[in-house]
Amino acid sequence: MRSPLFKTQIPALTLLTKAHRTTSTVALTVLAGVLPADYEVTLPDRIDLEHDNLTKAEIGALMRRIKDEMINAWQKRWDEEDAWKGPTSLLPGCVGSA
Repeated sequence: MRSPLFKTQIPALTLLTKAHRTTSTVALTVLAGVLPADYEVTLPDRIDLEHDNLTKAEIGALMRRIKDEMINAWQKRWDEEDAWKGPTSLLPGCVGSA
């Protein structure tokens, strides 16, 4: 997951969250509460593609729907990322521990 977008987002998120530099990109975005860079870039494009002939209210609903879809995709990426799951196996009783 090392695209140029992530390479530019990682230093800023590391400073923002004060996380260690080895923290995964997926975890950094969750800690910072921001969408990953690839989603932030595609969000306006998706809205632009679908907003023709819509009222302001419909555009608002479209923006919420698209953002919800991206958050669900982000959640799926988080669930599939193995990097964050390792330390929980050391702490019995933690969510995700075996």
